[in-house]
Amino acid sequence: MEPLNLISSLNKISLLAFLITLGFIIYQFYLLKKEVSTKKGKPNIPAFNDQTPVAAGYTKVIIDDKAVASFKKPNRLPLIVGGAFLAVFGIVFFIGVVNKEVPGLLGRADNSITPMVNLVASKGIEIFDENWSLLTNEQLATMSAGTKLYIGIATIGETDIDRARIRINSAQWTIDDIVMALNKDKNVYYREYTIPSGDTTLKIQAQLHSAADGWLGD
Repeated sequence: MEPLNLISSLNKISLLAFLITLGFIIYQFYLLKKEVSTKKGKPNIPAFNDQTPVAAGYTKVIIDDKAVASFKKPNRLPLIVGGAFLAVFGIVFFIGVVNKEVPGLLGRADNSITPMVNLVASKGIEIFDENWSLLTNEQLATMSAGTKLYIGIATIGETDIDRARIRINSAQWTIDDIVMALNKDKNVYYREYTIPSGDTTLKIQAQLHSAADGWLGD
């Protein structure tokens, strides 16, 4: 799974969990308030008549254990647990949103750029992956930053072609564009290239060199 898709999925899950936990806490507050309101009912105070004679004697005191046990303090544990989960899910969701808005904020580089390879002014350009498998335009459209490529131009057999030059995202030829490396199996002069972060287009031009006629296409 792509890193951004994973982050997006985690954000959705954390947001859903946050809302569910918030609903649970609200419900627990409702139950707690209802329980406290019930226990705060008016006490039943019997009426006393000071004119009524009271017989001397001993009064037998009976303690009803069940009645005593029935008076319990409100249980706040669900609120505490719910609050902890609410804080965790809220932090996870916040981190996901911030990192999406500011790529690389948490130390993760933004390698999601998808360059489009634009072959310009040259026929015979061929692009291979690290295993020298020829890439199609559809495959090239999915290449991301950090991908290593072999960019080559097909040579012509039984001629005086002795080298080539390949330039990428450049408007002028330089001596660094000249390549002598020849893959005889693929029949191409080539150069290695790693897609840098930030490039959205690869504009590639290439020329073959004839010992007699110079750079072909000039």
